[in-house]
Amino acid sequence: MELHQVRYFLAVCDELNFTKAAKASNVTQPALTKAIKHLEFELGGELFDRQARPIKLTDLGTQLRSKFESIHRMAKEINADARLFASLDRAVYTLGILNTIGNKTFTKLVERVQRHQPGIALSLKLVDQRGLIKDLEQGRLELALLANVPKDLTDFTCVKLYEEDYVAAIPRGHRLTSKNALSLSDLHGAGYIERTHCEKAYVLESIFAKSGIEISTRLSTDQDQIAKTMVEAGLGFTLFPRGLAQGDMEIRTVEDLSFSREIVLVQQANRKLSPSAEAIKEQIVKLAV
Repeated sequence: MELHQVRYFLAVCDELNFTKAAKASNVTQPALTKAIKHLEFELGGELFDRQARPIKLTDLGTQLRSKFESIHRMAKEINADARLFASLDRAVYTLGILNTIGNKTFTKLVERVQRHQPGIALSLKLVDQRGLIKDLEQGRLELALLANVPKDLTDFTCVKLYEEDYVAAIPRGHRLTSKNALSLSDLHGAGYIERTHCEKAYVLESIFAKSGIEISTRLSTDQDQIAKTMVEAGLGFTLFPRGLAQGDMEIRTVEDLSFSREIVLVQQANRKLSPSAEAIKEQIVKLAV
């Protein structure tokens, strides 16, 4: 039994006419009739009552029709999977990632994509939240990992991946390291490295002001690597999302600093994703589960 025989059989079932079935199948009627006769020979009985007008299925044909439909459907699914695999082979895909997401997160992501979709080469675009949203709106990106997407961005759909709190990153040997956990009052008077690009910067300013906490800003920067270097050099402390707090420094929880951020996977609501984007989205969501 061959797949084209199954396809011709189903075409005759639909048309109840060999001529019309041959036309629908883009073959000549003799070729279709010959294929059906060979199929009937293999199965040991006629599938159609050719004396009826219009022709109709025999009992054997009626019994086998649903099975042939299943075979045809499965063959189409296999072909679709094969085409998808071929389209992903050697594909280069650009994924937007918020530049305050820690290296460990997207390192795990790249590892997973390479393991499950080895044909895709990831290109990571690490920029700030505003830049990523603009790229999504203008179609330069299909997917991006963002934090706390504003509710007024109704043209996007978001999938929550995980939530992380903020922690204090402190130089080794600093007075703040004497405690296993800190309170806001412990930060009073301490030297501070300000991360001006932090999506929670305005919230931190408000919390410090309402709590009467005075901190001494030693340096302001929009580069996390510079902030880390300054902390490691002993210039002062900073506040990082937990996933970003890595390096030669001490990490402490600030118990009454009760806020966190959600990391979400974002796409345009009405845009159909490319095969590469669908494959990467699937791996990102599975990684977060």
